Amino acid sequence: MNHNQAPSHNQIITNSKKYADTRTELQKVWAFVTGFEAALSINLICIVLVFFAPYYFYVSFLTITIVTLRCTLTKINKTLPVKLPIELKGKYTDWNAPYPGRIKYKKALGTVMLGNIRGGAAKELWQEGGDLLTHGLVIGTTGAGKTETLISLVGATTFCMGGGVFYLDPKAGNKLLIQIVILCKMFGRIDDLRVLNYKKGGATIKEEWWQKGTNTFNPFALGNPSENFQILGMLIPSEAGQNESFLASAREVMKAILPALCELRDNNIIRLSPGLIADYLNLQRVADLYYQTDKNIYVPDAEENVTFELSKKVKRPLQMYLENLQYDGSKNASQQNESVTRSFGYAKSYYGEPLANLAANFGHIYDYDTPEISLEDVIFNNRIFLSLLPAMENPPAEQKNLGKISLSAVKQAMSLGLGSVTEGSFEDIIENLPIDLKVPFNIIADEYAEVAVPGFAVAATQGRSLGTSVTFGSQDLAGLIRADKDEAEMIFGNTLNKWLMRTQDPETTWKKFKELASTVSVAEAGSFSEASLINRFKKDVQATIKEVDKIHFDDVASQIEGEAHFFERGNVHKINTFYHGIDETKFKTSFRYNRLIPIIPPTDQEIDVIKRYVHGANTLIKQYESDNIYPNIPKLNPDSAWLSESEGKSLFGSTLHKYKHVYDAITPDNTQKAAQTKPQPVKDEKVRTNTNTSQLNVSGLDAEQFNASMESESVSKDNPTKEPTTLSNDIANTLAEGSHHWLFSADGSGINIADKIKEQLNSINKQVYGENSEHINESEVEDVIRTTAKEIPYTSKPRVQPKSDDEEMMWKHVGELFD
Repeated sequence: MNHNQAPSHNQIITNSKKYADTRTELQKVWAFVTGFEAALSINLICIVLVFFAPYYFYVSFLTITIVTLRCTLTKINKTLPVKLPIELKGKYTDWNAPYPGRIKYKKALGTVMLGNIRGGAAKELWQEGGDLLTHGLVIGTTGAGKTETLISLVGATTFCMGGGVFYLDPKAGNKLLIQIVILCKMFGRIDDLRVLNYKKGGATIKEEWWQKGTNTFNPFALGNPSENFQILGMLIPSEAGQNESFLASAREVMKAILPALCELRDNNIIRLSPGLIADYLNLQRVADLYYQTDKNIYVPDAEENVTFELSKKVKRPLQMYLENLQYDGSKNASQQNESVTRSFGYAKSYYGEPLANLAANFGHIYDYDTPEISLEDVIFNNRIFLSLLPAMENPPAEQKNLGKISLSAVKQAMSLGLGSVTEGSFEDIIENLPIDLKVPFNIIADEYAEVAVPGFAVAATQGRSLGTSVTFGSQDLAGLIRADKDEAEMIFGNTLNKWLMRTQDPETTWKKFKELASTVSVAEAGSFSEASLINRFKKDVQATIKEVDKIHFDDVASQIEGEAHFFERGNVHKINTFYHGIDETKFKTSFRYNRLIPIIPPTDQEIDVIKRYVHGANTLIKQYESDNIYPNIPKLNPDSAWLSESEGKSLFGSTLHKYKHVYDAITPDNTQKAAQTKPQPVKDEKVRTNTNTSQLNVSGLDAEQFNASMESESVSKDNPTKEPTTLSNDIANTLAEGSHHWLFSADGSGINIADKIKEQLNSINKQVYGENSEHINESEVEDVIRTTAKEIPYTSKPRVQPKSDDEEMMWKHVGELFD
């Protein structure tokens, strides 16, 4: 006995039999000849017909003309389902890309390949870079091809368009890492790759081990107290029910100590890391920060006491917190009332565990004051940042905390794109914003339900104006709702591009996408009647109009890898998603982490010195090029373009390099080792400048002897024993043959070359330092010319007469001397 009650495959009525085609026969023929294949077939038939029956020439000619014009002029053959690729910009108008008002249309601007329509002509799907700024959502169960689709999207945007990407992968598979590495090497961007790897593989992380396991990352090494507080706020629950007062107290203590810790960090006193923040969650240390009876600062592993006086600005939050806590400043922490210690202990418990976990298990990542990964650099310099979070290694709470730190830091870095200037010129307010709407920065959050961050959905609401595209990936909508219902609704509502891949969730996911797809009107046959022995049944001529869903659950559930329903602007396309085609087993590439040199950013004082130096240098360049400062110097050699551009700039640059007190002020040793000590003021001392090898070939001058003598030493500018004398007499008295030296030979005006050089060098100093600067010292200029005169072997008896090119040659020698 057959117990199968479900209909068999042969008994199922397909939609092609169920729904009626209401077009007329003429409309069907007209639509048929629109296709290129049909038009080509008809034209070939007409040509063959004319060959065998020439009297059909006129009929064939008319048919070929109509079919060809219909095929080539119709808009259907000049559009694609979404946008046209940019290589057709000069040929076609994109009728799917109207300007506001729908009167005018854009040219073809598609730059991102999304895939092909399934079946038929397999038309391509293209989007503009700006379309990605409307964000995306990819839903697909395990094995649907979601990760490959996301990687392909990264390849089509980040690599093909030269953008950047932050890819968060909670699965932390090595396959994804190798695929990203292959893409980086193929496009020559391996130097831009940063990998934050939380995987340990059950091994103990060794300090200073030769094999690197991750790039370093410390979101607290930079940023103001408010930004750091936002990141730390993600480590604690947003609500605490009946314990809301203790949660509020935890936030208060963190707001109180972070300004002080950031000031200590900015003054190179401490290295701000999760472990150090956990160390400062101690009642006695919090009180010591405010009272500072001996001005000692707690610094872990310090060999001696470190003293530093905090500013009143950062002490104010500490004072308010201790007063609210009712802390008695005359007693130690251990002597405080029980209510004080208990309240602080409850507050500490919220931050203590996650911070201690970060310090203990991931200190090899966070315990750096000059980390290799800076999210501001990643976003605004288009780096490629891959974050690997192993869900199999970490418990759910720890996994969420790690993801929250990364996503929160990205969110804070994105906020820099809003700009800090709201007053000034259009260039200052708008054009200086670090964003590019044509080449968006991509944020890919795969398996977002596992690391959902409260408030991160705002990135999808404001990301468009910041030049950032956010794409969320999840196995189903139910997971997003479990993580945060409000966030899930914001994500679904603010992502205009949606990929619905294979899913087995007939409830939340299917119902939401079915409502998004909406319905269409179709003509449905009411019944089938008996026809003949060959065709037993046929559709009745009568049909009823019904509203049916655009998509069917069976179509979604039966999709294979790489197939999806793509939703955009109210349209639904059944597509094969774009696939990168990278086979990691074929390339078998190796990978080595980028090792970056740790450089401490310059202080505000050093930045001011650098700005003054750059301003003075730019002023000198402009005045040199406009002939305002050197009217007596002959024009540079116009026959050499390189010499014409570089000689003047190298001259003033080497002149500035001569004065070491400026050079030392703007080039401190900013390596990690130098960070241990506070920079000391530079003292005036003897300066020694080495010159490069001269390539000059001047008649009467031995170049090798000149190069050997090109080390000049000048005395301190504060030498009290030096008395001002006339330059020419001073040098003449020190040289045995000074009266015969060509340098002091005057021309017809009575002014010798040395005095001219002195006047022009002093003019350079005034342009760089200012008219009344303390750095200007004419005695140093005299020392330069005196030493030059001593070392140049160009004297003769009887006394030589000055030549017209002596001054030009001397200036070349001075340039070599300062180089």
